[in-house]
Amino acid sequence: MDKTSNQSTTAVIALIIAILALILAWVAFNRTGQNLTEAIQEEARQAAIEVRQEYEEFENEAQEASREARDQTAEELYEASVEVDVDGNPAE
Repeated sequence: MDKTSNQSTTAVIALIIAILALILAWVAFNRTGQNLTEAIQEEARQAAIEVRQEYEEFENEAQEASREARDQTAEELYEASVEVDVDGNPAE
């Protein structure tokens, strides 16, 4: 046998062992009584709930910031209007 043939044989044996190890791991995981599909679906549901909550918090914070900016602008405009008379001249 030449060196290339030995390397190919070793690679095939390693691949077979790796596949058997994956099958064994999968069987062992399924024997724990937990269905992988259900676990993934539950994780996805929880992630969706968290994203929704964070979005709602962000939306509430944005609305509050908008109200504060509006109120501040209204206050500044009122103060500026008090400082001038009807003709736009400085109030006395």
